[in-house]
Amino acid sequence: MKKNLISLASILSAILLFSITAGAQITNNYNLSGYKLPDYRYRQLETQFSLSGADNSYKIDEQKLLDRYIAGDAGATYYSYMNSRKTQRSQYFGANFDGNSSHRDNANGINDYSDFNSSLHYSINNKRYFPNKLFLATGVYAS
Repeated sequence: MKKNLISLASILSAILLFSITAGAQITNNYNLSGYKLPDYRYRQLETQFSLSGADNSYKIDEQKLLDRYIAGDAGATYYSYMNSRKTQRSQYFGANFDGNSSHRDNANGINDYSDFNSSLHYSINNKRYFPNKLFLATGVYAS
């Protein structure tokens, strides 16, 4: 059994070593001067939502304690990337809204608390290429 494990480990090691050296030989001989980036466009939209809460009541030394809260979060993010021979552009837009509310009734008295937050983020980066190997880069970021 031990001899079979050693043989199997040796064979797997040899295969791994061969694949690493073969991959290195392929990439070393690749001529990058003739490579042109493909034209493509990528877009992605992500959404999120969460909601949590609790309703706790208990007694300590014959005193009733109450602790309630609710919290939530919702947001969306849009990302796009465009690449062509003359232009590269990346764009990001995100919006997030969250809030919470709590009510506590204990020996110190009643405490009510509410909070709401929102955030917006936007960025765009452009790079324009010209025939004389010059380029112009512009960008906007707002938060």
